[in-house]
Amino acid sequence: MRAATEEPAALAELARAASMIGASRSFVFGTLGELSATIAAGQELSFDQRARWAGCVVHAGTMCRDAVQLLVDTVVAGALQRSSPLQRHLNDLNMIAQHGLSQKRVWEWSGGLYFRRPPPVPVY
Repeated sequence: MRAATEEPAALAELARAASMIGASRSFVFGTLGELSATIAAGQELSFDQRARWAGCVVHAGTMCRDAVQLLVDTVVAGALQRSSPLQRHLNDLNMIAQHGLSQKRVWEWSGGLYFRRPPPVPVY
């Protein structure tokens, strides 16, 4: 059995996971830049901006977790060892996904904000 670093499929999945994380990171920084500029100008955030921020938070967490899960699925048994950083990262991301501001229901809040419906919790 070859090491995962020697398997073309594993390398392709690593590239895919890195792209998922990079795209999410760009979305977060782009959204934060827009929000920061609005706040620095002394303006209130629009409903659309609040919707993008809410969606951005849950999207980034979901994509990062999915990227690590993709790697765990790719290296299979090696990722299940207690000493594996992948397993630890996946456990951490699963815990973060349970946090109130990164749960999937935030997608509902984000969608509602696009229609000027405030979320039930005034965090976005």
